[in-house]
Amino acid sequence: MAIIALPNTLADGTIPTAAQFMANFNVLVNEVNGSLDNANVKASAGIVESKIAFDIAAGHSHDGSNSKKITTGSHFAWYIPGSLTVADAQGMQFIVPKAFTAQTLKVKCESGTGVIRIKSGANTLKDSIAVSSTVSEVSAFTIAALAEDELLVIDVTTATSLVGLSAVLSVE
Repeated sequence: MAIIALPNTLADGTIPTAAQFMANFNVLVNEVNGSLDNANVKASAGIVESKIAFDIAAGHSHDGSNSKKITTGSHFAWYIPGSLTVADAQGMQFIVPKAFTAQTLKVKCESGTGVIRIKSGANTLKDSIAVSSTVSEVSAFTIAALAEDELLVIDVTTATSLVGLSAVLSVE
């Protein structure tokens, strides 16, 4: 704790004036009502995060209860090299770490064309996604919810000389 200096020392056997007493009292009142700072709070005070104002612009992101929570844009990214054939669960398969909502899917291949679908567990997020050598973006999903612990996969449903598939699913 920071040391608070009182302006008047009161001694036994003397009677302080009202002004002396009030001056000491006001130092304490002023400290508590607006002058408390980091030096006045002990390290083990246990102040809950919801009572602390954080400067988000300076790079801190807190949710009011968990200072370890870092929120960033979340993505699942695939690259499936080589020639692709029609098959389910192509390339990487991800276990969804927490519930998310699909926002956008961008897909592209090195050459050829194809059609893919993306699934989370038994749910098809989007069927019939055309893939070509230019980036295409999908933002409307049949089902946008990804549930925690489901398996996120890409199926190739049509492939015409499809080579090197890249996909990025952005989620919140």
